[in-house]
Amino acid sequence: MERDGVRQKPPRGTGERAWWLQQIIARAPLCVWDHPPARLLAMKIPDWDAEVKGAWVRAAVLQRDPEWARAMFGWDPIADLLVALPPAEQQELAARFVAEHDLDSQLIMVLGGVSSHWGEGLATAVLRKIVKVNTTQPWNLAELVKLAGEHIDPDLHELAEDFSPAEPVQKVAALLRFRADMYKELHR
Repeated sequence: MERDGVRQKPPRGTGERAWWLQQIIARAPLCVWDHPPARLLAMKIPDWDAEVKGAWVRAAVLQRDPEWARAMFGWDPIADLLVALPPAEQQELAARFVAEHDLDSQLIMVLGGVSSHWGEGLATAVLRKIVKVNTTQPWNLAELVKLAGEHIDPDLHELAEDFSPAEPVQKVAALLRFRADMYKELHR
């Protein structure tokens, strides 16, 4: 097992057998499974359900398989899965995730995994989230505002300026305007 890359000692809180099973499944080519990933995810695997499905997530990340990454993101939305998808699809999945989830560290990590120059769909979802969270937890917005200012396409600065007078949104708009002006100057 060690020769093939299976580490013997599991991380704390994971049993040896579960650890070995996860590593073997994660390294197996995804084509060995006779069913599409969505169908496999719908199955209940006695005794090892979470371990097997977690290993499929790891396999989708390692093998950068778009079909598997898409399905696995629905089961376990981690940013590493987005790398296997084209930028437009990354943004579409992330926009849906932003709309359906509260602002937490997982949402920040998902957004951090999306390729830059977020388009209008993802930008709008993030700006909506900023406005919503600003009314209930304004102290919790710093990281989201920073990500938005760094990743939204700077050509969308007017969208942000007109979106809401809320201070955090205007902060994003100012960052985007600065980036747009900087790009303009650099391309002279």
